[in-house]
Amino acid sequence: MLVKDLRVDWGVNRWVLLERGERSVQRQVSKPTELAVAIREVAEVPWDDALTEAEMLWRKRPADAGARLARGRQSLVSATGLSTRAVFAALAIFAAIWFIVIVALIHR
Repeated sequence: MLVKDLRVDWGVNRWVLLERGERSVQRQVSKPTELAVAIREVAEVPWDDALTEAEMLWRKRPADAGARLARGRQSLVSATGLSTRAVFAALAIFAAIWFIVIVALIHR
């Protein structure tokens, strides 16, 4: 590592947390150059060193670090990753089971 004592925590949805000493930065990055900018915010290093470090870290990041999860204006159905039909089928089954339980409790 070119930047000593740099701690990197990768999250999903392109989030990364960089910490070095008392300084830290957390943001979404989608390419190594954005990561290099964040590195320079926590460590006073030349741009070339930050970019080299960012490219090394980018190659080693976990596969799910770039996974995109639900977004702010996304519907609840599409956020599940399931088809609309599957979500409604699951809800119908849940409602049917709930109805059966209620009826069974009432007729005790």
